[in-house]
Amino acid sequence: GARVIVDRMEDYGVSISKITHCGGIAEKSDLVNQIYADILGRRIRISGSPQTCALGAAIFGSIVGGAHRSVHAAQKSMVTFKDTEYAPRREARAVYDDLFGLYRVLHDAMGDVGGPEAAKIGTVMPRLLEIQERARARASNATSSASKKKTTRKTKKQAGRKKARA
Repeated sequence: GARVIVDRMEDYGVSISKITHCGGIAEKSDLVNQIYADILGRRIRISGSPQTCALGAAIFGSIVGGAHRSVHAAQKSMVTFKDTEYAPRREARAVYDDLFGLYRVLHDAMGDVGGPEAAKIGTVMPRLLEIQERARARASNATSSASKKKTTRKTKKQAGRKKARA
């Protein structure tokens, strides 16, 4: 859902570089925040206020009451963010892009009962298995690449120790 909204806004020319996540889950789950960053392909920051609805009302109240001249000025004065930001991970983003394609097939098929989009549902399971296989291969490559780096570092350290002993 969130990605559909962000994509649609960009289709209409609204540029979105960062997203502010607020509310209970944003406050409690690093995992969910990271998943949002990966799916949306944008940095996620967390609102500094646990009461964002009340803060929004206060922002508009400050304009009506004359304390601020614009929404932008009120936001600048009243809005804070937590220190932690979540950056999208390229490898995870690739997997979520594949999954999003399947989501769109299912979404469109459910609204097209008996139509041409509904016929595409049969391709979902094979595509899910392909995505799983690619994700496992990426993870395996990343793990073996990290192991090679560790081995190279150890070998260099060991060579340095041998020279020092000689």
